[in-house]
Amino acid sequence: MPGHLRFFAGAVLAAGLLSSAHAAPTCAAQSPAAVAQQLQAEHYFFYVEPEPAAALLSPRLLKLLRDDAACTEREQGICAQGSDPWLDAQDGEMGQPLTFKETANDGTRAELVLGFPFVLDPEHPVQRQSLLQFVKTAGCWQLDDLQGPEQRTWLGEQLKTWAAQYGAAGE
Repeated sequence: MPGHLRFFAGAVLAAGLLSSAHAAPTCAAQSPAAVAQQLQAEHYFFYVEPEPAAALLSPRLLKLLRDDAACTEREQGICAQGSDPWLDAQDGEMGQPLTFKETANDGTRAELVLGFPFVLDPEHPVQRQSLLQFVKTAGCWQLDDLQGPEQRTWLGEQLKTWAAQYGAAGE
């Protein structure tokens, strides 16, 4: 290859590398609502099996969930969590339609209300809401915490309190 073509090819390659270095991060979801929708549709049980949803979870929440999953596996049972955090219930399910309403967003932290019919008795669903908190990590929105409709506690706080009381991962 002649020298001027090698220089040109090298310049094109360098420009491509520089532009990809400044490209926007590839995010699993582009907004807090999109994160919530993806968790609901594809990773409902993220609180039991966090790994498939790792890209949608903040590092803080992911670590707490991993610790709880390790404890659950080791103890062959429930450690910090005793119910579905979306519902604050052991029985029942989330019906349709779901509503996603962002209530706060400062560009780095956001809050969203997830509305849904809680179905314990199919003849009498009850409208409920859960509160979700998000953080923007490395340019991507991720779930940082979840509070169920009973507003007993935040999932992250529950996991953190349990770990402090019984030791990380139940040790």
